[in-house]
Amino acid sequence: MLHIYLLGIAMGLYAAAMPGPINLEVVRRALSRGPRLGLAFGLGASSADVIFVLLSSLGALTIINLLPPWGKAIMWLTGSVILFWLGITGLRAKGPAMQKRMVKVIKNGEETHEPEIFFPRASIIDMVKSYAIGLALTLSSPPTIMFWLFNGLMVASTRLTGKAIENASVPYLLAAGVGTSCALWVTGAVTVVNRFHRNLRPETYVWVERIAGSALCCFGGYALIEAVRIMAKFKHWG
Repeated sequence: MLHIYLLGIAMGLYAAAMPGPINLEVVRRALSRGPRLGLAFGLGASSADVIFVLLSSLGALTIINLLPPWGKAIMWLTGSVILFWLGITGLRAKGPAMQKRMVKVIKNGEETHEPEIFFPRASIIDMVKSYAIGLALTLSSPPTIMFWLFNGLMVASTRLTGKAIENASVPYLLAAGVGTSCALWVTGAVTVVNRFHRNLRPETYVWVERIAGSALCCFGGYALIEAVRIMAKFKHWG
């Protein structure tokens, strides 16, 4: 059954590495609010991927296909609202939530004090909020739902395992693999961002926020257009 877990890891890496608003927000949040909040957001998104894998493996995700047009439009609209909210937050940001403190350093054998920039420790409430936003954004993302719903690897995994398809542990092994790789991807991304963020100037942070905010609003606009297109395409609900 190890190959099922490894297949889940491969699927998770494929999903996590796809460029999009989730990765963009992980980087933006880690850069402007600290690595803890970026990690919390990313883990929320990873949890949503695990949920999708379980639902898809158990066949429950196919219910999405049975939704009436207004139901699908609401999904796109929900994602659009969250993306616009995150994007506007970035556009309005004035700089990173960083503080400055004096630390002791030894230079040429003499003790002196120099300023050090650091992120204040994120509270549990803030981390829970970031996790919830990441979870909600991913759960309301139709492209993510379609990815897990129509992923050929998911079908191949059951066909290639022979009798394993009858094993109740297969969906959970797939989900465990996906969760592992998604969590590792997010941790790696946040670690890389955390290594160089202190070398950026304050105005650079603002530009990053503006660019990320604009991109998130574009994603939100696309989701809104899809919602309107779906509603306009069908004159009768049902």
